[in-house]
Amino acid sequence: MQPMLTLKQIKMIRNLRDRKFRYETKRYWAEGTRTLSSLIDLGTEVEYFVLKEGEALPQEMLAYQARIYHCRLKDISRIKSTSTFPGIGAVLKIPPLRPLTGKRIIALDRINDPGNMGALYRTALWFGVRDFLMDSQSVDPFHEKVVRSSMGALGGIRFQMVHDLKKEILKIRHKGYAIIASDLNGYPIQKTKHEKWVLLVGNEANGLSQGLLDVSDDRFRINGSGKMESLNVVVALGIFLHQFTT
Repeated sequence: MQPMLTLKQIKMIRNLRDRKFRYETKRYWAEGTRTLSSLIDLGTEVEYFVLKEGEALPQEMLAYQARIYHCRLKDISRIKSTSTFPGIGAVLKIPPLRPLTGKRIIALDRINDPGNMGALYRTALWFGVRDFLMDSQSVDPFHEKVVRSSMGALGGIRFQMVHDLKKEILKIRHKGYAIIASDLNGYPIQKTKHEKWVLLVGNEANGLSQGLLDVSDDRFRINGSGKMESLNVVVALGIFLHQFTT
């Protein structure tokens, strides 16, 4: 019989909704069998699982029997991050910052929507791109909605958060990376000739800041035949990565 979640643990899980608390404790919260399975497969370290009272541990997680707590039905509303709790959640450890070692890097400029952020991770990982550089105005990678929308892809991402994105881009450029901007006023998108590159992706409403456009080596746009002003940032990233990696 697994132990019940304590009041102290319930309070801690609720506090993980706060960004400062997440980084102080180096922990975050995720829910759902599919998301947790993907996170574990990608090397994420689990502190413990939380199962709804009466719920059975999924078969693929039986190795974690010693780290299971049950949550009383009356306490589910205190820990869940979704309107309908999927029956399983987990407290996970935020990994230490890892250097961006790949030849392909995605740099995010003021990405505010958590759903978009998570989907950007999923899209990038599909194309084999793991490295993200983001400014401090972008949404936190471990925000509960980012974790949920990434569907576990977060576990495969290396990222760095910086206060001055332009300054960091210039440092990377000196290491031999070409700086490529997604720009509505750029040239029609084509396969890049560069072996090492950084792709700049801008704010959902306003695009890239002028300072980042000024330091880019190439600017590409995605042509369309309709009358919409622009593409969703996730769709645009998928098109760029398909061009650049396949």
